[in-house]
Amino acid sequence: MIYDKIANFNKYLPILKEYGIETNILVNISTHQNITYIQKDYDYTFIEMKVFEFHDRDIDIHHVLKGSEKIDVTNKPNKHFQYEASDCYLFINEGEYSSITLHKDEFIIFLPGECHRINPSNKNLVKKKIIKLKTK
Repeated sequence: MIYDKIANFNKYLPILKEYGIETNILVNISTHQNITYIQKDYDYTFIEMKVFEFHDRDIDIHHVLKGSEKIDVTNKPNKHFQYEASDCYLFINEGEYSSITLHKDEFIIFLPGECHRINPSNKNLVKKKIIKLKTK
């Protein structure tokens, strides 16, 4: 997991390259076939996210554009289930976890196997980008 200001994003590109990510494709992220790109406003007033997720191969990048968002992280569980036919695995954690609050112009990168969720206590409007990168 990598957590930093967006101004420092380029210094982490070598890590993405280690996973086979062509870092030049991040320039045109909304149109590349190996990237799922989501940018929207999230209203957590009525959402209660209890489920964590992780990926065997893919990488998630969350970038907050407006507001702040608390994200929980934990260890990979013994019991989990695959979400549809994707690389995403879901589980409910009944144990310990840590929290990180992302503020405007901050990002977090979740590498394969790193478990995360949006903290259920978020009760505000957040505008953010989520970028899902397929590794080789």
